[in-house]
Amino acid sequence: MRFSLLIAISLLTSGCLAVQPETVAAPITSHAVSAADYPPESLQAGEQGTAALRFVVIDDGTVGDVQVVRSSGSLRLDRAAVAMVKSRWRYQPATTNGRPVRSAQTANVAFVLGTAWSYPIAFDTTAEASRAEVDLGPQARARIEPVYAAYRDVERRHSAWPAARDDMDRLLLMGEIDRAGRTAYATVDLSPLEPAERAAAFAAVRNEIARHDLANQAALKAMLPPEGWFLKSRYGQGAVQAAFDIVYHAMNDAELQSSVLAAMEPLVARGEIRAQAYAMLHDRLANKTGRPQRYGSEMICRDRRWVPAPLESAEQVNLWRATIGFSATMEEYVAGFVNSPPCS
Repeated sequence: MRFSLLIAISLLTSGCLAVQPETVAAPITSHAVSAADYPPESLQAGEQGTAALRFVVIDDGTVGDVQVVRSSGSLRLDRAAVAMVKSRWRYQPATTNGRPVRSAQTANVAFVLGTAWSYPIAFDTTAEASRAEVDLGPQARARIEPVYAAYRDVERRHSAWPAARDDMDRLLLMGEIDRAGRTAYATVDLSPLEPAERAAAFAAVRNEIARHDLANQAALKAMLPPEGWFLKSRYGQGAVQAAFDIVYHAMNDAELQSSVLAAMEPLVARGEIRAQAYAMLHDRLANKTGRPQRYGSEMICRDRRWVPAPLESAEQVNLWRATIGFSATMEEYVAGFVNSPPCS
């Protein structure tokens, strides 16, 4: 009788273990396509499309092999989709009998052009300005609330995710913060406001974005490797792009931009840095320091419209653009801003 009872208990225990519910892989990082994921040359060429991917989530939550099962129509965008998924997407892995397991996943990655991709959204500010409070009326506050909400949302999501494991993860998180306010601001329309209130609303947005930018800049400076910049082969393209965006938007810190540009230059030939990224920072720093830009990537706001910053040579600019890998001519690039909303 005792022997039969032990068998029954054993079978019952085994049955309990066998019926533990299986779980599917659940994302724990943002899957949104952002300016950091969009190839600069595709932005300038106006390329859009959706890539259908099949990939494996490994039992540690990272993404393994990624395959394009339906092309976006652009090899550049297909490659960017694969790079984004592998470098930035993270999951709570699927489980079987309570143990993490590999699982197959599918996803569509859509690259869609819009005002949120405009790199000119940058603010030259100071730490003092970022702390300044601006007195706004209720209409102006309602107009710019999406910017504040965007930061609250990304910070709430980050607080619910596991702690960053390394500098690559930290850079990816910082990149999301860098993009949050700018992406939201691209949807804000201040035109119904009176000129004085419009200026005050813009100042409030500038200060809120600057507050997050300055924190990002301080964290990035503490993370800079001995060679002066982050290698794509070590950190992944997503993290390197996030770091670049932070420096590119650091209009308050010409010293940081200058040192990073110098560190990036020898890395271009090694394939560790996108040549177009180097060109964009080169132009931004030139414009910031009162010099003409070379590659024609820097647009400035004049009479509420985007126009090119002064050029080093209007005759040579298209040759320099082609050499660095920009597929759009200067004329084509400028035409892409004709229908942009009025700038501030």
